[in-house]
Amino acid sequence: MNKLFQSIKKGIIGTFNFDGNSNQFEYCIYFIFLIIFFYFGGSLIVRLLDQYGGYSVFYFYVFLIILFISLLANISRRLKNLKMNKGLLILPFIPIVGLLFAIYLCFASKKK
Repeated sequence: MNKLFQSIKKGIIGTFNFDGNSNQFEYCIYFIFLIIFFYFGGSLIVRLLDQYGGYSVFYFYVFLIILFISLLANISRRLKNLKMNKGLLILPFIPIVGLLFAIYLCFASKKK
């Protein structure tokens, strides 16, 4: 259980850090955390801010951009761990290919 929280903490702290390594477990846990956090956090932000004005869409997009940067940093660290080219970091910008690539990184094992 402690390793689970350490993986999430490492991902949150490393949101703007594209250096370092992320092993398979850390990547998968943080990827699942981001998906859950996007769904619940995004809907909560929209609901709360809808009550206080019409800026909820703006804040939702800011929230979305920060989560996407965090995902890119996590993918970058995972690519380094797998010793793959960082040029593959462009793939998350392609809608369906990006999702498939992110899922592939969950199951890819480290090359020897």
